[in-house]
Amino acid sequence: MSENREHSARAQARKEADEESALERLRATSAALLVANQRLAQLPLMASEVEARRAESVWLVEERARLEERIASLQARLDAVEASRSWRFTAPLRRATSRLRGG
Repeated sequence: MSENREHSARAQARKEADEESALERLRATSAALLVANQRLAQLPLMASEVEARRAESVWLVEERARLEERIASLQARLDAVEASRSWRFTAPLRRATSRLRGG
């Protein structure tokens, strides 16, 4: 009889330990689910932020292309000025003026 009671007590203890373990897993799963739900709730905001960054990126690429065009245009004008006769003829005057100024 005593053996039956011991066996029954061990079985009850195992059952309680299993239930406690299951309860802990349930709590951990519930906490993880809560965090996941909170992150899911943030997705629409994140999507709009991603779209805003994409639009900004497109604008920046286009702005860079415009600026590169402007630089090329200004460089072409500068090259034309530096290749002109008047620029070449006034070079000695510019050098003398620069020396007088200490440069």
